[in-house]
Amino acid sequence: MTNSVITTGADTAEETRAFNARLATITAAEPKLSEIGPVEARRRREQGEGVFPAPVRLPEGTDETMRGVPVRIFRPADIRGVLLHAHGGGWTFGSAAGQDVRLWDLAESANLAVVSVGYRLAPENPHPAAAEDIENVARQLIATSATEFGTDRLVIAGESAGADDVSPCRRDDHVLGVQICVKQAVTGDGLQAPVLTLNSLGHPLGEGACWSRAKATRRRSRSGEPGE
Repeated sequence: MTNSVITTGADTAEETRAFNARLATITAAEPKLSEIGPVEARRRREQGEGVFPAPVRLPEGTDETMRGVPVRIFRPADIRGVLLHAHGGGWTFGSAAGQDVRLWDLAESANLAVVSVGYRLAPENPHPAAAEDIENVARQLIATSATEFGTDRLVIAGESAGADDVSPCRRDDHVLGVQICVKQAVTGDGLQAPVLTLNSLGHPLGEGACWSRAKATRRRSRSGEPGE
């Protein structure tokens, strides 16, 4: 069974416009990146001093490295596949440890080991540094996932800039990838945030692969995280 939805976006256009307007309003008072620089902007995000709360680190995540690249790994009890995850942040913000609650819920719901890549950030590390880090981790998983996680079923996904960087990853002529369906979850303050539904290419992961609106809403309610 697969869990994919094809949409042109027309059915959610008004919802998207409302989200964009709300996001513009709540970020209007934020200092501009050009004024404070990336280092201070990252510090503010890590401390929860801006729009988004400080990241929540869960004990289920472990900090490791693959081919010299830092990764954060989540291992549920029943692993049916491995998902390589690349965070968003405009290539300038974010980290492998910035979405523990989201990734652990995904790992448990879809029976996936999740490997989140702490790729190098710009402007200190210009392109293609991030893409190279992600590719190195992908190659490591291709070579070792069967022994490390007990499965060679691999999927790959990313958010925003991370989605752009994961898109070229290949395994010979086999694309490592997922179909992505954007839904919406409403947070406690009324802000709507995108939610991803995953369907692996070639290896359906079963009904658990659908990351539902209810699970996402429950996750954000628990963490206070509006998403981005």
